[in-house]
Amino acid sequence: CAHLIRLPFNNGTLIETRREDFLTVSCDCKVGTGTWKYPVGVAYWDDTTKALLHKRGEWQSRSYTLGLSAAPPSDPQPFCDTCCRDHYDAKIHPAATDAEYVDACRMKRIDGLVSVIEDWKLIALNIIPNSYFVNGDGTPNET
Repeated sequence: CAHLIRLPFNNGTLIETRREDFLTVSCDCKVGTGTWKYPVGVAYWDDTTKALLHKRGEWQSRSYTLGLSAAPPSDPQPFCDTCCRDHYDAKIHPAATDAEYVDACRMKRIDGLVSVIEDWKLIALNIIPNSYFVNGDGTPNET
């Protein structure tokens, strides 16, 4: 899904408008081996642009235990090759070769390529503000 980010106005001038593509996929994976992968992309603060950006992991080429898409050719799962390969973590996924597991990945288009980034981390989701339930002095609002 695409997100259009509009940052606040500064003296009547829009500071930044940015469109970002995020995707969350669930994949059938299995443990295998390979010789290359991208580590999970990370968020960082860019002091020049004053923006929170994502950076792709650096290409790594060596022998790896990693995830492979376990989807049958008759039912391909878009982006699962990338999700299974780049999101595999031996600490939380099975380690035995050919062991199957289900994985979910948060992905984002970075420099034109869909890349695995950090997992979602929901801290709070406030639909109704706390002030609706609590009076100014901290006592419950009973009306």
